[in-house]
Amino acid sequence: MHSPSTTIRIDRAVHERLTRLARETGRPLNDTVAEAATALERSLFAARLAAEYTDMGGNPQAWQEYLAAGDLAAGDGVA
Repeated sequence: MHSPSTTIRIDRAVHERLTRLARETGRPLNDTVAEAATALERSLFAARLAAEYTDMGGNPQAWQEYLAAGDLAAGDGVA
């Protein structure tokens, strides 16, 4: 079952890029847009994570707390 759809306005150049990517991958345009959104979400997550690591780098106590939290999460059953 498909999710309800909507229409968005985008520049022609962006549409052409997305269409080209869809054609190159052999995937539907909607899937290409969804994958682009996922890639952006992952990129933003990685940037935030990198910033947090940088912030903790000069603070040994914060780094130890981070590592301890990771140890607690290691047994949570999430893969």
